[in-house]
Amino acid sequence: MCFLCVVVPYPSWKTEKRQMSSIRRTPKTENTAKSSCDRDLILKILMIGGPGCGKTSLIRRYVHDAFHSTMRATVGVDFALKQVHRCGGSQTLQLWDVAGQEKGANAIRVYFQAAAGAMIVCDATRLDETLPLAILWKRDIDSKVFVGPKEERIPCILLVNKCDVEPLTQSHKELLDTTCHEHHFCGWLATSAKANTNVAEAFEMITDHVLAFIKRIDDLITKSLNRKSVTLNELDKPTPESRCPC
Repeated sequence: MCFLCVVVPYPSWKTEKRQMSSIRRTPKTENTAKSSCDRDLILKILMIGGPGCGKTSLIRRYVHDAFHSTMRATVGVDFALKQVHRCGGSQTLQLWDVAGQEKGANAIRVYFQAAAGAMIVCDATRLDETLPLAILWKRDIDSKVFVGPKEERIPCILLVNKCDVEPLTQSHKELLDTTCHEHHFCGWLATSAKANTNVAEAFEMITDHVLAFIKRIDDLITKSLNRKSVTLNELDKPTPESRCPC
């Protein structure tokens, strides 16, 4: 993965001309009512969390099926692409690996723009330290990323990485259940990039939540447009008072 010095944000759900030329464009069709699951979509997924939690290793394992025990800390943001097929359609996942260093946190919020979902990672070997950081990242996303006419929050899942080193106890699982409920995560998974535990499942989980989210937003927009159309049609109709009395 390469370091990006400058990033120009662009829409990430539907393929358009202004997006990167390296990503295949979806041909236009006349069926505008086509389900979001049936369309070819580009989904920008954030991978965020505290430093040293294994975010880059999770992406490397998923995209390249590789693991390296020594990894340099991400500076700024890296990204990778992965083609998937979920819900009867084809999706390109743009996986944005955002640096977890606290000192650079304020400088990287621009990378949140146009995100469709997020995977927030904490470390099973440092749960007391990294879970509060994951909660802070979740609050930050909720305060900065809104989608649709009702400005809804994007789907986020919580990943507890390095579970092969430090298995989760029952009390840990109860804590994670409570955290997800109180802070509106879609759910959590114990993962291990090294042992390849629940890595593919985690990316499938966030993809399915994002697709369901996009469908809900599309439905809201369609209903809103239909209501406006009905209102305009009613305004076009002549009222009894407006008709000529002669």
